[in-house]
Amino acid sequence: MTTPITSYCTAAQYLDQYGASEATMLLQDEQHTLEQTWLVALVSGDGDALADLALDGTQLAVTDSALARLNCALRETKNLMDGYLRSAGVSLPLSDEQIAQTPLKTCNASLARCWLRDDDENATDLGSNNCKSWRAWLRDIAAKKVSLFANDVASTVATTVGEVRHGRGRTGFDDQWRGYP
Repeated sequence: MTTPITSYCTAAQYLDQYGASEATMLLQDEQHTLEQTWLVALVSGDGDALADLALDGTQLAVTDSALARLNCALRETKNLMDGYLRSAGVSLPLSDEQIAQTPLKTCNASLARCWLRDDDENATDLGSNNCKSWRAWLRDIAAKKVSLFANDVASTVATTVGEVRHGRGRTGFDDQWRGYP
């Protein structure tokens, strides 16, 4: 029996992609007590580092809460992504090999990052545009305008309306721009 995938991106992969410093900032509690070293030690599962930090009950609770929030963001955005994938007819759950050949891990991390930027203090235009791009990609997959996997039959041969077609569209301009006004 396979273990169900709770997210395409793990907390450790998220920290690798965006850095522990940013993650700590986004996961900060109201009292701003979360320390980056605490989060890194907990995410990495390094028992020796956690023991060396000698966290008291309150500090451990703050760190556990931060990690729970990160995992929740990853899980919720994975569920959102799965909705788009199901609409495209993708059979879920995907295998590790299938996930590895797609940008799902990066998409999951990026959408979770947007989910964590839940207030004006953390929101940026660049972050919003990145989220819009990933959502547009997911919508295109659901609409079967693009294929999730490179070797999908629909991505190479289009026989009916609505299937994916590759190649260059015909325009009124040639390579020397003679048709340009």
